[in-house]
Amino acid sequence: MKRKIRLLLCAVLLCLCPLVFAACGAPSNVTHEKGITDAFGAIRIDTDGTTDVKILYAANGETRVEGALRRGRTLTCEVVDGVLTVKVEDTRPRWQRLFTRSSALTVHLGGSVYGDLAVNGGTGDVAVGEGLTFGDIAIDLSTGDVVLTSVTANGLTVDLSTGDVALSDVNILGDVKGHSPFYCEFR
Repeated sequence: MKRKIRLLLCAVLLCLCPLVFAACGAPSNVTHEKGITDAFGAIRIDTDGTTDVKILYAANGETRVEGALRRGRTLTCEVVDGVLTVKVEDTRPRWQRLFTRSSALTVHLGGSVYGDLAVNGGTGDVAVGEGLTFGDIAIDLSTGDVVLTSVTANGLTVDLSTGDVALSDVNILGDVKGHSPFYCEFR
């Protein structure tokens, strides 16, 4: 009886090995690039799964979104009612999401002054780069670090379960709020 159980366990493990190796293997990044020509003021970024987000000023004046996304993730960009919405969605089955690596999303902004900025995501870091001005900035992540460098905003709200916040040469005109325990470093 014990031998049959061992053989059955070995057979199950052998059947599962290809699935685990396929999920853990080195999936290739698929590069997406989308130019944004419609006028917008506010920005909303929604990520699904593990995605690092960078928001940078584009010196050439062209607004575009670049994504180096893992297989099974999609990137959509649309402007509706003056709001640029950028979404990264993980379309893989839930069990495959357990074996995942981070994707990267970079938003290059052609101007320097915008309305509100909202970033919502699961796991990943958020970096907002130099020379940008926003209305209110709201960042909501499960896990990740937030870095703001040379940014001006009316208000800042950061909601993290785990992660750090680093603010360098940041000018917040109103309230700074944090909804979870995190370490905040001012440089």
